Amino acid sequence: MRTGSDVDDFANNESLPEWKQECISDYNDCINGGWTGKCDDCLRMCEGQRKWPSNICYAKKKR
Repeated sequence: MRTGSDVDDFANNESLPEWKQECISDYNDCINGGWTGKCDDCLRMCEGQRKWPSNICYAKKKR
């Protein structure tokens, strides 16, 4: 569920199912946050499975 500023970011995607909005959000986090894994591939997996592959694409651990 989206709250606060996230709602504004996804205003154009209101008609999309929530799972797809989550995929897009995680993809943006992946690209902008320098996550490990191939973000584009993870987005495609997410679209197919309707769940972000968090075991492949995830935020890097802070040291």
